[in-house]
Amino acid sequence: MKKMCLLTVGLLVGCASVDKIIDPIHPAEYGMSEELDGKMFTISCAGNAKADSRFVDNECKKSISEFAYGRGYSFFTVLDSDSQENVQTNSYTVNEPLTTESESSIHDGERAVHKSGATTTYVPKTKTYTVTTYSQEYTFVLIDKSEKAKYKNYYKVSDYYTPDKK
Repeated sequence: MKKMCLLTVGLLVGCASVDKIIDPIHPAEYGMSEELDGKMFTISCAGNAKADSRFVDNECKKSISEFAYGRGYSFFTVLDSDSQENVQTNSYTVNEPLTTESESSIHDGERAVHKSGATTTYVPKTKTYTVTTYSQEYTFVLIDKSEKAKYKNYYKVSDYYTPDKK
């Protein structure tokens, strides 16, 4: 029997010049945890263009830790992991001003009259930007203190998650 549990992954965002294009309101996707067998689960985490791979990895481990803590476990081990780098290139058009200077001379019999001026026209220009995002998927097992010896590598929940004290 499979049980589905929703794990929320909240990633922080910083400032960047392409904020309006990247959609800073939605910095991360959610991780869905699926129970595979008793204490074994999978989770997927993804960040936006402002979250590097290390940040996504740490936030994923933080979510696993919160998930483990909520079920009374102090440790977890990762059985399998898969990282992906997604690169997307987009372009958009802006109208950039092009100013042309002009100067002319008119001879009026005895004297010359000089005129100068500038004309501004707008020329369409295509700008390109690349957005790189990272995602992480883990298969993990929740373990308690007595089971630590069975696993070569394990993570301590308190290293990634500290519950709010009320």
